[in-house]
Amino acid sequence: MSTTAKLTVIVIDDDLSMRRALRTQLQLAGFNVLVFENAETLLDSDLQTNNACLLLDIYMPGMSGVALCRNLAAAGRRLPTVLMSARDDELTRRVTKEAKPVATCTTGITDRAAAGVRGNAGVKRLQAVRRW
Repeated sequence: MSTTAKLTVIVIDDDLSMRRALRTQLQLAGFNVLVFENAETLLDSDLQTNNACLLLDIYMPGMSGVALCRNLAAAGRRLPTVLMSARDDELTRRVTKEAKPVATCTTGITDRAAAGVRGNAGVKRLQAVRRW
């Protein structure tokens, strides 16, 4: 029996179907998964964030994923963070860079054209940064 605790991924996304899909894929990949529909709900919780990372939607109603990163850092709660967005434009790249995540995941929708969503892209990138 292994004494190593499972890593926890905290998913925050306002899209219910995205939360469900990410929960399923991440659980299949061996992670504990907690989901929240917005940043404020996470901040209001008394959740222990040891042995955890965040998978955050950048653009959400209310507090954005980037604003949540800033809020947590100001409170001394620095967590490995993967920021995700359906958008891949200059503004998104700039705000993502300012937030200093360990990784980003975009589905490739640009200012000029919409690309198909790449299935499992987020899970593959999380597995790549699993070494935190």
